[in-house]
Amino acid sequence: MVLSRDNILGAMDYKIHRVLVEAWGGEVCVRPFTTKLRDRIEMMSNKGDPTKSMTAVAMAGSICDEAGKLLFSEADIAKLEEKDATACAKVAAKILEINSITESNIEEAEKN
Repeated sequence: MVLSRDNILGAMDYKIHRVLVEAWGGEVCVRPFTTKLRDRIEMMSNKGDPTKSMTAVAMAGSICDEAGKLLFSEADIAKLEEKDATACAKVAAKILEINSITESNIEEAEKN
């Protein structure tokens, strides 16, 4: 079957994953990045943008409810930057995993 425009745009093409964050007292749901967010994070990485934490940006663009609706907005990034680094690192590790972002991807982006 060849997919139509409507098939592609209407597809629920991501899976929701859960991460236990003991420091926060429970689980959070995360979903893969949109193409737009992934491009933004790659640009931040390439430019070494110090104005915002890539971890906080990634969390805002990935932490969601069980239906996949994002819980945070751009306005919440500064508040996410103030959260415990160990807890955020656990969530960020899962976000990187589900987005197929590896250490070698990051190193390659830093070279370019």
